[in-house]
This record gives sequence, C-alpha cells and structure tokens, in this order.
Amino acid sequence: MLGQNIIYTVHDLNAQVGKTLLRNYSSIWVEGEVSNYKKYPLGHAYFILKDSRSQINCVLFSSYHASLNIAIKNGIKISVFGNITLYENRGQYQFQCINIIKSGHGHLWEQYIKLKEKLKEAGYFDNKLKIPVYPQRIGIITSNEGSVLKDMLRIIGRRAPSIEIDLYHSKTQGGESVDELSSGVRYFSKRKNIDLIIVARGGGSIEDLWSFNSEKLAKAIHKSTIPIISAVGHETDYTICDYVSDLRAATPSEAAELITQNYFLLN
Repeated sequence: MLGQNIIYTVHDLNAQVGKTLLRNYSSIWVEGEVSNYKKYPLGHAYFILKDSRSQINCVLFSSYHASLNIAIKNGIKISVFGNITLYENRGQYQFQCINIIKSGHGHLWEQYIKLKEKLKEAGYFDNKLKIPVYPQRIGIITSNEGSVLKDMLRIIGRRAPSIEIDLYHSKTQGGESVDELSSGVRYFSKRKNIDLIIVARGGGSIEDLWSFNSEKLAKAIHKSTIPIISAVGHETDYTICDYVSDLRAATPSEAAELITQNYFLLN
C-alpha cells in the first residue's frame, strides 16, 4: 500500500528536478578550468569546467557565443555566468552559459559582488519609480560619438517623432567617466521638464563597463526623483547601474524601443 506516496514517471521526475535546479541555481557564476572544448558547425560549443575535485558539463549556444570578448580554449581558467539546467532525456544536468570572462578579472568581480551586496542591503534596489507610458521629453546620458546615440535617435525618431530629446555628453569609460555620468544624472534630475532619463553605453569587457559599477554613480541614480532606464552593454552584461535604476534595458536600442512602444502602437 502506497498511501500518500507519489509514483513519478521518469519524465515527470526529471521535469521536476529540472525546475528545481533552474529555480535555485539561475543567474550564478562558476569558476574553473576548461577541458574537452568543442565547437560545432551550428556555432554551439560544449566543454567541461573543472577544478581539482569535480567537474561539470557546460553548453554555450551560438546566440551567446557571438557576443563574447574571450577566446575559449582548453586549459584556460574562466568564470561562467548562467543557469543550471537538466537534459531531461538523459537525466543529466549541465551549466548553460550566458556570459564568460577570464578568471584574471576575479578581483574586479569580487569588488562588484561586494558593492552589489552593500547597496542591496542599503535598499538601493527597492522602491522603483514608474516609467512614464508616454514620455514627452527624455534626457539621454551617453557619448555623442559612436553608434549608440545614433541608433537610439533613429529608433525614437521613427517610432515617436514627437518625443523631445536632451543629450548630456559623457565619457562612458576611463578615469573621468564616473564623474561625468554622475553629473549627468544629477543635472537631469533637477530638470522639472524631463520625464525620463536613459543612461546608455554599448557593449564591452568588464573593464570597459567598469564605470557603471561605481558607487558614486549608483548613489546619483538612487537619489534621482526622475525615473531612470539603464541601457548598458549587451544582453548578457549586468552592471550595478542596472540594479539601481528603475528599469534595465538589455541594449540601448531596446531602451529606445521600450520608451516608444506605446506611441508605436497608436500608429
């Protein structure tokens, strides 16, 4: 007599285990050494990540492979960001990689984690401001050089030409960029005629995006009385700026699409 015991099919059991793994081990970083690396014609790559005592199978799908700033090869030590998933047909779990960085950047990653935890405890990630449905005037903080600003202006101009745009030119990497970005946030936050602020930059390495992991910039964003969208890097890049802002856009172009989506639906 089984009483209240449940008898699972193998498939149902694997499905439940897979959900549990994904729920408890998603958006995590794991460090180890690469072995058995192999990339297939469709662009997907499979490898083993190991340390002195254990190993785990990893998969890197082609959609994420193209955005990496590192060449993966056997023997190098890396940190991988992603989720634990279960291959249900075989009952084997694996690490699905979304982003990969060199382990030599570990000191930067440690600083990032410490600041993230500090700001989270201080409530910087709470009490988000509401993004306006139909923003009339927006302030964009980014460099006036390169393709990021041009792409955003093109999308906004095509989808919602009535939106007025003010630009605050700022360096987006290097020694002066933190002060300039922070000044841009404070400048627009004092403007009573600005409905929304966007902080934007294209993709890059962890060093390239490091200004957006600044406590000074985080404090400026947190104090802003005007809602802020963080549009920094590629889809796989997460910065402190993303967590403190009221909304994260995966890319600058996505930010332009998000703020104009309601205008676009009216056309």
